[in-house]
Amino acid sequence: MPHRVMVAVMEIAIPVLGTLELASLPIPGGDAEPLTRAFPLRRRLRDGTPVRLRMMDARDRERLRAGFEHLSPASRYRRFFTPVPRLTEGMLRRLVATDERDHVAIGAEMGGPRLGRRDGLGVARFIRSKENPAEAELAVAVIDDMQGRGLGGLLVQALCWAARRRGIERFQAIVLPENDEMRSLVGVIDPEARVRLEDGLRIYDMSVPDVALNEIGTGYRRGAVDRLSDAGELVVSGVRDLLQRIRLR
Repeated sequence: MPHRVMVAVMEIAIPVLGTLELASLPIPGGDAEPLTRAFPLRRRLRDGTPVRLRMMDARDRERLRAGFEHLSPASRYRRFFTPVPRLTEGMLRRLVATDERDHVAIGAEMGGPRLGRRDGLGVARFIRSKENPAEAELAVAVIDDMQGRGLGGLLVQALCWAARRRGIERFQAIVLPENDEMRSLVGVIDPEARVRLEDGLRIYDMSVPDVALNEIGTGYRRGAVDRLSDAGELVVSGVRDLLQRIRLR
């Protein structure tokens, strides 16, 4: 017989069916490895805006769908090489089919203290080559309102850190010739990158630098409110995961 559990988070009471083991939830600011889903990497953009970078997975399905709506038709065309009015279910399934090894996606969201929904600002991802496990294809998308503020550079640097830790030594990026933003990001990764034209597209081949986390952008120091917000988000996330598991039974 399931029993009712009340989880109070910042004066919000959430009734849950089942048993929630709060002790199993990770503690923000502990010794866990950074740049995971539970422990985002906090940085500031050039204008001082705080952002959080973290791994993405199937739970970010609706966040990706919402973020796509903030891409202009031109940005969508640069990302997908064709007019894309909306993300289909098949496209969403492929985008969230990450495994944190061969398909890695790092998402950016607004930082600072807040509890609840955090809208996605951009995504950088790589998919490992099946023919050569030391190579992977790179793709980056940043919503229009956040372009030109250094977010793309932060994302690709974080992706380089994740790639080297998984044995990826080279990135390949296939872009439209007019995609100047991606050309700038290639320069961030490897100023000596090779490029060739093929079927009207630019194909960049670049070496993945060994980036240290403390070399990525400007750090954002958390205050007491940030820590409370982080703890609250972990509890809310745990409750949502528990409810999802209950629904699937």
